[in-house]
Amino acid sequence: MIPQNEITALLSVIERLEQTQRLTPLQIFRKEQARTYRFSPDGRDHDVHAHQRKYGKKSAFQPREKNHPVYGDTHFALGFQARYLDAELSDWFSWAHVTILPGIAARIKAILKRAKMSELSERFVAAYDKHFSDLLKPAIQRKPSGDQKLDWLQSDVPRLDVTLKSIDRSAAGSFSFAFEFCCHDCGGFVIEAPDDEDANGPALCKACGQVFGKMGQVRALGQLVGQLELKKRGLASP
Repeated sequence: MIPQNEITALLSVIERLEQTQRLTPLQIFRKEQARTYRFSPDGRDHDVHAHQRKYGKKSAFQPREKNHPVYGDTHFALGFQARYLDAELSDWFSWAHVTILPGIAARIKAILKRAKMSELSERFVAAYDKHFSDLLKPAIQRKPSGDQKLDWLQSDVPRLDVTLKSIDRSAAGSFSFAFEFCCHDCGGFVIEAPDDEDANGPALCKACGQVFGKMGQVRALGQLVGQLELKKRGLASP
């Protein structure tokens, strides 16, 4: 039987998930950009993970005990997992930093299933899915194009397809391209660019708000798609 204090710990996490607004794609993008510079006392680019490896990370939960007197292993303790999840949620809402959230959620569901607490399990799943049901889905799997640079640029914007619509040639001999875009999440075909046209600003799907990546990454991908088509038609500069 699960002690009441451990159930209370999980209920606290569930209420946090229920009462907190889900991060929008744009908020996630901006938090990810800010996270890189969070620990930069000397002004240089230090990734948060490198900082934590060097200085350690404060933990809001007890370390794992493989000889726990009640559970045998604290990985089977609901309270342990609830505190673990609460700490990970703090990272998520502050910095959009996902580490092992799905694994913790799976353990909690397994613990509740074994305890036959179906109602609490359903409430937890609903609260968790409000934030993460479609956020942690895998990137789109594509067949290699045969061009290493194209595959590399496409990996920067995995939820966007860029195809060439037309090529125009000016009197001076320069080429301009028109592209078609497709959002893998909703099928939207219009990209919303940052107001200041900043290359590091977010490129969003106008229909659903999905952030594809940086505007500069989308432009670089489009430029390469155009150049490869010119090469295929024998129009590229030698």
